[in-house]
Amino acid sequence: MADPVELTPPTQNFRIFYDPTQTNALANALQFARTVEADFQTLTRWFVIADGFGPNNRVTVNLIYQGNASSNNHGYHGDGSRLTWSALLLSRP
Repeated sequence: MADPVELTPPTQNFRIFYDPTQTNALANALQFARTVEADFQTLTRWFVIADGFGPNNRVTVNLIYQGNASSNNHGYHGDGSRLTWSALLLSRP
């Protein structure tokens, strides 16, 4: 796996990284960036979340491939230390 590349600019609530050696990785990252904020707004309404995210506490998403491993996250922190979530790509290099 190559060092992940950050998709820029970040969205209001997310920093998105992808592995440029993966097939369709950039396309997947761009599609994720196009829809993630609307999905996030839906979840914040459902769970009545009014704060704790934003430019000072973005969620970091890693779109990577790690063999047969599953997705993972490192929990929510409201102190600006970020939530990191790894979403694994379905395709192999």
